[in-house]
Amino acid sequence: MRKILGFVAASALVFATASARADEPPLKIGVIMTYSGPFATYGHQADLGIETYMKAHGDTIAGRKIEIIRKDDTGLAPDVSKRVTQELAVRDKVDIIFGGCWSPNAFASAPVVTEAKIPFFIIVAATDGIPAKSPYMVRLSSPVSVPVYTMGKWASEKKGWKTGYSAVVDYVLGTAGAAAFRKGMEEGGGKVIGEVRIPVSNPDFTPYVQRIKEAHPQVTQLFLPAGALAVGFVKAYHDIGLIKDGINLVTGPMSETQPTETLGDFVEGLYTGGNWIEDNDSPANQEFLKAFHATQGADAHPGFVAMDIWDALNITRQVVEEQKGKSDPDRTMALLRGHQFVSPRGPIAFDDTGEIVQNVYIRQAVMENGKMVMKTVETTPMVKAPSLTQ
Repeated sequence: MRKILGFVAASALVFATASARADEPPLKIGVIMTYSGPFATYGHQADLGIETYMKAHGDTIAGRKIEIIRKDDTGLAPDVSKRVTQELAVRDKVDIIFGGCWSPNAFASAPVVTEAKIPFFIIVAATDGIPAKSPYMVRLSSPVSVPVYTMGKWASEKKGWKTGYSAVVDYVLGTAGAAAFRKGMEEGGGKVIGEVRIPVSNPDFTPYVQRIKEAHPQVTQLFLPAGALAVGFVKAYHDIGLIKDGINLVTGPMSETQPTETLGDFVEGLYTGGNWIEDNDSPANQEFLKAFHATQGADAHPGFVAMDIWDALNITRQVVEEQKGKSDPDRTMALLRGHQFVSPRGPIAFDDTGEIVQNVYIRQAVMENGKMVMKTVETTPMVKAPSLTQ
């Protein structure tokens, strides 16, 4: 990494800068999220992240008033995403876009931001290779390959589980997740012996779980959207008795906002892998949590989308201040790619393709003193996305 960019933490200096630049044009930030339908929690969490950051750090960056322009992609709808990206570029003339709630949507936005030269932070989408589709994209979420590959290799190499099975969502993200898990298992000396594809529309999980039970692998990889789908699968996995049969389960976050340990006893024994743990005691994470609780209440739990938005705003502040209030798109991208930043999740960086490099935390749900807790069992630092074609 060529450089670690610092940030101005003193609010007095921020407001002094704002006063000196009162005549500057607003810094327009477009936010493309799912604000309607069954996955509207993504848009809600994005708004919580915006509100939290602006209350903690003010509503100006380098003297420019932050203007948020929201667009609803309505869900998995690449045509809608492309259209609203064009609106932000042509009509609203935004400086930066936070978006990419779904992988097909992010792919659809890529040619638009390339032509318009607008920096685009991918907030949620996880399919590998998206940032490489545009020189103006970087990813703040995680490519599916990073935690899944890491868990696959850890399972076979360090836990000694040599046979695996994949249960993945039935669209392109599932394909990427299955490939990453297979690569990790094989590099650790194991192999994947089967796979099931699960639809996103109210599936009955029982037949899928029964197929896994019959195959009897040592470990199953689950890759479904966090929320009702993932929770429903794990309940079925528990009720049919696969954990008791010694068929271990590794997955990503179970819920966008609810801590895994509060879901119920059915998560006991589950391993999760992700890029952020809420009980990280680092100064950056404690600042984020303090600000979130001050804004949303002491019992509120931030999701990864809120944290990604916090990071997007914090990094935007740094690169705009580095340009003394300007937001030249090419200079912005030069400041993003190849540099390291501090995040609540730990150190993060963007490689030359715009892909994120970050820690992966593997945790297990265990019962201690009558209470379910998540224990960190492995931290793999600064993981780069593996090549799935090799």
